[in-house]
Amino acid sequence: MRVVKSGFFSVLLLAAVMAAALLTGGCSGNVSAPEPAPKSSGKEIVMAVGDGELSLPVENTTIRLYYHRPQDWQPGNPVFVMFHGEKRNAEALRDGLKAAADQHHVLLVCPLFDESHDGGSYGYALAGMAEREKGALRIRPERDWLFPVISDLAKAVRKAAGASQGLIVYCGHSAGAQMLHRYLLFGHPDPDIAYIVANAGWYTFPDEQVAFPYGLGNLPGEKGRGDRVFSLDVTLLLGEADTKRGASLRKSEAADRQGANRLERGQHFYEACRKRAEAAGVSFAWKLRTVPGVGHDAVRMGEAGMALIR
Repeated sequence: MRVVKSGFFSVLLLAAVMAAALLTGGCSGNVSAPEPAPKSSGKEIVMAVGDGELSLPVENTTIRLYYHRPQDWQPGNPVFVMFHGEKRNAEALRDGLKAAADQHHVLLVCPLFDESHDGGSYGYALAGMAEREKGALRIRPERDWLFPVISDLAKAVRKAAGASQGLIVYCGHSAGAQMLHRYLLFGHPDPDIAYIVANAGWYTFPDEQVAFPYGLGNLPGEKGRGDRVFSLDVTLLLGEADTKRGASLRKSEAADRQGANRLERGQHFYEACRKRAEAAGVSFAWKLRTVPGVGHDAVRMGEAGMALIR
């Protein structure tokens, strides 16, 4: 709707509005806030103000989303997509992060990936690329990899939020961070999205001499999407207290070569990527950030991720 700036026409417009109000029962004298959008209207899917959940068609599947839309969020403001870890606790993540979403004025979206999407918790961390079969690693057909779903998710969220523009941030924690960094290496990441990889347990290093899943070696077909990935807006976000070698941390010989804990492994992965970009002569835009006093805590790392948005 165009705003009429001329004084004469503004008076006419005001008169018309007052007349319409009188014809429809008068004016209460109070200005009410716009009502939240309905959750759905026919085939239209809309994210209403407050907490909600909905199922979105994404690529060739359906993804359940738990979201929180702050009262003052408007299309064009940032959208923060938080990928859960192996607990698949998307709803709990939404509940834990919604206060931070209000504080930072971001639309919070927490997608739920169940085992039908990735072949199990091990498959989720590997973005559906592989699964365990009789104790051995089996590479799944590329049609089963999660990457097209991850790519299409941003488009589906924009449509549901009515936000054709504005920053989208993908943030993955723990197994979600494992999935997300492998999407960066092997998928087709959107250069208009900002990525936060938080507290991954272990990594696929950009090294053809190390066998997959710890490196790029022994993969059929194309080995990664090339060194151009290092020009993307990627932040490795590490909790400075994420140093415990607990039950959920992989302790294999290959994983321990990356470091003794998640903090060390993340630092070593960042340095390996920096050296890879330098050797290839490509720009390196990735950033390393640490969060003091925070361990393996998805909510606090998500809060730290939101605080990075400018």
